[in-house]
Amino acid sequence: MILATAVNRALLTLVAACVLLAAVTAIRRAMRVRLAARRDRTLEPLRPVLLDLLAGDDAQVTAATARLRGVTAREWRACEPVLLEYLGKFRGAAVNPLREILTARGAIRRVRAAVGARSPVVRAGAARTLGLLDVRGGVPVLVRLLRDRDPQVRIVAARALGRLAEPATASALFAALSGSRTVPAGVVAEALVQFGDGAAGAVGQALGAGTLVEREVAADVAGLTGAVALTGALRARLELEPDPDVRAHVATSLGRLGNPSALAGLRAALAATNPAVVRSAAAEALGSLGDDGAVPALGSLLDEPGSLADVAAAALVRLGPAGLAALRAAAGQIPSAAAGALAVAALRGEPVPR
Repeated sequence: MILATAVNRALLTLVAACVLLAAVTAIRRAMRVRLAARRDRTLEPLRPVLLDLLAGDDAQVTAATARLRGVTAREWRACEPVLLEYLGKFRGAAVNPLREILTARGAIRRVRAAVGARSPVVRAGAARTLGLLDVRGGVPVLVRLLRDRDPQVRIVAARALGRLAEPATASALFAALSGSRTVPAGVVAEALVQFGDGAAGAVGQALGAGTLVEREVAADVAGLTGAVALTGALRARLELEPDPDVRAHVATSLGRLGNPSALAGLRAALAATNPAVVRSAAAEALGSLGDDGAVPALGSLLDEPGSLADVAAAALVRLGPAGLAALRAAAGQIPSAAAGALAVAALRGEPVPR
């Protein structure tokens, strides 16, 4: 009897807790809906003003800016998220009025305060806003957030630094690839690509003396940014790099840069003593290089096993008439690669020699 009573009480307590939790959830949902509806009602009269700010002529932009400077605190709370969202979609002179009004209404002050918040969601939002507002004084803050304890905050900070593209921060992005609190390599590479030539110094340094992951990212960024000045450094890395994956990335970037001086190094990378990943990347790069001097080396790969012969055949197609002539000469002996590539070229309308 006593045990049954205790079990019943426990069940009643559990049911009461579930009911309470459901009630709290429902109340919170209703409050969110109510707040969203009130925000929409507050924002509705201001939508024409926001439209003038974004797409109006000079007089309309000036009038819209003056109007937004004078809105009430409640109206501004409804406007600010919309303006920040617009700021993330525009670049160049079009964002200047947005930045001006956001700065005038104290957005920067609130963002700097939010950087130290306990919530990682708030810190990440602050990092994103610093990048959107293009606040140069916010750069040291973003660099510090690259080592934040929360991984998402670190990612947002890296992307914000990419948007700002301050050359002095490129080395900090490379450094964020190592240690106990890292940023994913893809995120760092994406950010550095936005620097263009501004990251060339840090890219060259990482390429020559960085960690394995730094060298790999540096190789990718050099090719994606068209850093022809780093061709020599890439050629040296292709010869000296001990890691095959990094060498493959280096070969790919040399092909993207299209500098004829890379021809000899890429041909050497086709040697049978090299790993397959390096040979395949080098073959593809030679096709991108566009130099007829690569034809004999690529032709020698047409009887290789696996996918390497197909990669070499596709590269020969990209080299144009000289490459297609080599494929035609080999087609009778090596149909699996040469003839297949010729068939694809014919479907694409390439002038295949007979």
